[in-house]
Amino acid sequence: MKKRHITIITVFPELHTTFTQTSLLGRAVQDGLISFSFLALSDFVPPKKRIDTPSCGPGAGMVIKADVAQAALEKAYELHGKGATIFFTPQGDVLDQPRVKAMAEELLLSDEEEACQAQGTNDAAQHLILFCGRYEGVDARIEDAYADYRISSGDYVLMGGDLPAQIFLESILRYMPGVVGKKASVENDSFSSHFLDWPAYGQPVAWEGRAVPEVLLSGDHAKIDAWRKDDACKRTLEKRFDWLQKQELSDEDCAYVAKRLPSHYAVLMHDQVLIGKTEKKPGTTSVTTIDVHDIARSCATYGIKKFFIVTPLTEQRRQLDVFFRFWHTSKGQAYNVNRFEAMSLVQVCASLDDVEAEIERLEGRPAIKVATSAKQHTETAVISYRDQGVVFAQQRPVLVLFGTGQGMVDSLIAECDYVLTPVRGFTSYNHLSVRCAVAIVLDRWIGLGR
Repeated sequence: MKKRHITIITVFPELHTTFTQTSLLGRAVQDGLISFSFLALSDFVPPKKRIDTPSCGPGAGMVIKADVAQAALEKAYELHGKGATIFFTPQGDVLDQPRVKAMAEELLLSDEEEACQAQGTNDAAQHLILFCGRYEGVDARIEDAYADYRISSGDYVLMGGDLPAQIFLESILRYMPGVVGKKASVENDSFSSHFLDWPAYGQPVAWEGRAVPEVLLSGDHAKIDAWRKDDACKRTLEKRFDWLQKQELSDEDCAYVAKRLPSHYAVLMHDQVLIGKTEKKPGTTSVTTIDVHDIARSCATYGIKKFFIVTPLTEQRRQLDVFFRFWHTSKGQAYNVNRFEAMSLVQVCASLDDVEAEIERLEGRPAIKVATSAKQHTETAVISYRDQGVVFAQQRPVLVLFGTGQGMVDSLIAECDYVLTPVRGFTSYNHLSVRCAVAIVLDRWIGLGR
C-alpha cells in the first residue's frame, strides 16, 4: 500500500500540528504510512488583506472568499497532485460508521488504479485534501466546483471545520492497515456491527465495591463471547435502538434481538373514548372486523405478543366470540394460515383493568402503558420514536394503547406512563384510520429499516 498524503487547508494550521504528531496518527507518520501538510488561508492574500468578505444579502456573517479558497486548493493540487477533496459543512452528509467505512474503502482500501481512474487522476488514491471552513463557511461556488465529498460531523454547531476534520481523520484512518495494531479492535468497535461494543474491564478484579463480572474470569471463551454479545445487545436496545433499526439484519439476527426485546402488547380501546363529530363526549364505539383483521396482521408483523380489544358491551363481546369460533379453530387455520396466525394473537376483554391483569399474569410484572394520540398532550410524559431506551431500560412489558372514535379521553391518557408524539405529515390533515395509525406507530417504535 502506497503512502497517503493529507493536506489540511485551514485558517488555523496550529490546531492540527500537535494533533497529527500524537498517538496513533503520530506513529503512522513515523512509520511512513501517511504524511501531512497544512496550508493557511492567510498565505493566499496580500499582507493586511482579509480572507473573508461579508455575505451577499441581508444578515450578519462573513464567508471565505472564493478566490482565496481557490488559490489554496490549486496550491494543494500543485504540491501533491489532485485528490479527493472533502469539505466540512453542516449541509454535508452526517458522518456515521457506515459512511466512515464506505469512505475508507473508497479512499484508502480500494484498488489504487481503480481509485485513480474514478477521480480522473494518477494521484487521487494517494492524496486527500481536507478544507476546514470558518465563519459562515466558504463561498458556496467553491464547494460546487471542488467538493468530492461534503461531510458534517453531527447535528450541532461548531465554530469551524477543524474539529470535524480531526474527527474524520480519527475515524477513517483506523481502517488503514498498520495504523491500528489489531484488526479486531476496529472490527469489534461500537457501530462497526449491529450492536454497540461490550463493556471493557481491567485489573483489579474488585474496585470500590464493584467487581468484574465473574464470567470474564471463567476462562470459558464460549460463555464469555455469549455474555459479551448479550450485554452488547442489551446496551444497544437501551441506548441506541435507533441505530439497530437502521441495520440490515438477517433472520437469525432478528430472532436474536426479538428474544431480548421487552414483551410488547397492544390494546384497541372501544371504551373511554370520545364520540361525536361536533360535541365530543366520553362513550363507547362498535368493534369492526376490518380493524380486527388489519391490526392483528400488523401486530403479528411487529412481534406483538397479544392484541387486546376492550369493549364493555356484552353484546359486542358475544358477537366477537362467534367471530373467533372460526378464526381460533382449525377451520380458520385451514382457510388461511397466515390470517389464523395473526388472529390467534387477539383477546377480547371487558376493561383495561382486565388487560393489565392478564399481562401481569403472563409476565409477572405490570406493564408500562404507552398511549398514542392524534393531538399533543402535556399531562403525561411525552416520548418520541427515538426514546425506546427510556422504556426498554425499565425491563418491564410494554402495553401500547390505541383509541377509536375521536381518540381516548384525556383522563385515560393521563393514567398512562408515557404518550407518544402524534403521527403527522406536512399538512394540517390529521385523521388517520386507527388501523393505519397502528401500523405506522408499531413500525416507528419497533420496526426495521428506518
